[in-house]
Amino acid sequence: MKVGHLLTDEFFDFEFDPSTGVAIVISKNVRANTSENELGLNRSELVKHRSSIVRKMVFAALKAKEGDLDGIEEIQKYCSKEEEYAAFARELVKRFNI
Repeated sequence: MKVGHLLTDEFFDFEFDPSTGVAIVISKNVRANTSENELGLNRSELVKHRSSIVRKMVFAALKAKEGDLDGIEEIQKYCSKEEEYAAFARELVKRFNI
């Protein structure tokens, strides 16, 4: 299943490539590009960390889409504002109509 661009806001797109399991940040304007470069949003160790979490989110979302209660509970947990990459999880919920 192609997930592709998942999250779009004023500054960034987040992209997950299911064939590689890699999640990256894509700048949408000069301000975002400055933030991406200054904060190193696509540095290898952060991409590795982000990708490991996003892969789990995608798996939970796919399970939830099939009606799996554990998957629903897990993706809801990822959507909590206290969780890393919660906006990404919320977009998955929208994308998969969970």
